[in-house]
Amino acid sequence: MRWVTVEGVNGVGKSHLIAQVPDVVRLAELPDCAADPLTERLMAALGGDRFLRTGFPLAETFTLLGLAARRFELARRAYGDSAVTILEDRGVDTIAIYQAAILSNGDDDRALELALRLRAMAAQWRPPPDRTVLVVDDDQTCLARWNAREGRSPTPSERSLMRQASRLYQRLLQHYTIIDRRELNEQQAVQALLNACQEHS
Repeated sequence: MRWVTVEGVNGVGKSHLIAQVPDVVRLAELPDCAADPLTERLMAALGGDRFLRTGFPLAETFTLLGLAARRFELARRAYGDSAVTILEDRGVDTIAIYQAAILSNGDDDRALELALRLRAMAAQWRPPPDRTVLVVDDDQTCLARWNAREGRSPTPSERSLMRQASRLYQRLLQHYTIIDRRELNEQQAVQALLNACQEHS
């Protein structure tokens, strides 16, 4: 089993690219994932807003990390040592970055330190992906996609959180294989993602 996680800020178009990659098992984002009844119930309990903020950020963080570990356990049970490629839409890094941003109250340095600690903690519960791909695009294009998908503009709070997440991803570039949609057309971006699924780490 080979595991590839795709990361990126809201509106970057990663889910659209993932949908076009052939011959993989796709795992949707946790909020959209109906993997099993337990996951469904816990995600429903976190359904406070688009970013799963219920007002209890520590409980939210550990719930999401636990669900990420459960996701891996379910996939390992289903696919074991087979040659299948798992293509995960958002993984541990999303949890680490967005929850660190929520917990840091806008302090990027504190958020980066916390995100790294959360990544390391998660690695004790499930192995890191064989490859993590970061999809990037310009901010205005991402915002336009968000508006089209959600049918509204982000609130000031959501916009602030997305901007901080984008800054944190930029500070962690060394951890990622980059697909820059500013330099690639859609077909090229899909091919780059397919290559990331097929290349050895």
